[in-house]
Amino acid sequence: KICEALNFNPVPILIAIVTMSNVGGAATAIGDPPNVLIVSNPAMIARGVDFLEFTKHVCLGAAFSFVAGFATLYVLYRKKDFSNILDPEIQRLMQTIRMWTRYGDRIPSVSREETHIKIMIRKQITQLEEKLEEKMASVRDSKLNWEEEVEKLEAQSRIRNGPLLIKASLTLGGVVALFFLQSMPWVYPHLGMIALCGAIVLVVLSDEADVEHIFEKVEWTT
Repeated sequence: KICEALNFNPVPILIAIVTMSNVGGAATAIGDPPNVLIVSNPAMIARGVDFLEFTKHVCLGAAFSFVAGFATLYVLYRKKDFSNILDPEIQRLMQTIRMWTRYGDRIPSVSREETHIKIMIRKQITQLEEKLEEKMASVRDSKLNWEEEVEKLEAQSRIRNGPLLIKASLTLGGVVALFFLQSMPWVYPHLGMIALCGAIVLVVLSDEADVEHIFEKVEWTT
């Protein structure tokens, strides 16, 4: 939505988000499902591979991947112009106009029929150019209102429950701290148990009467 409001090409931005998301997910034992499977494996647990130990071994590789990914994205997109992307309908109209123009240029004006065909093609091109101009004008008008669009997005996405945000942040911080302390003798619960307890605590603190819709959003298979 932000890229659409600012008239930016979202593809490079999405590629950067996906790349850095995968790099960040690989840095901890809970970032990706394979990492969770590795740390939860009984054989790995018997060898003393816990959350902290796993993170110590992969964080260096994740840091290297972050630098390499950032450098790659910089080299690929440092000179790219993300703005002024064309609407698909505008691209279709421009392609159609080029097609009719090439077709009309190949027809010689020798006979009366050929001249008549060229006139009809010229009329068709004129109509398409008028449609293209109207579409371009509407796009220019929408560009002038990008600030209003951004303000609408901010209004739709603003924080509506400050206390719940604080409770969720504190709960998340406590869960992450327990993840790192999981290797301690006095904090030995399984990572899944820590995460489940954190979820239960947050549900209680949220004071949500109807929790069924929350359970429906849980990816139980993973």
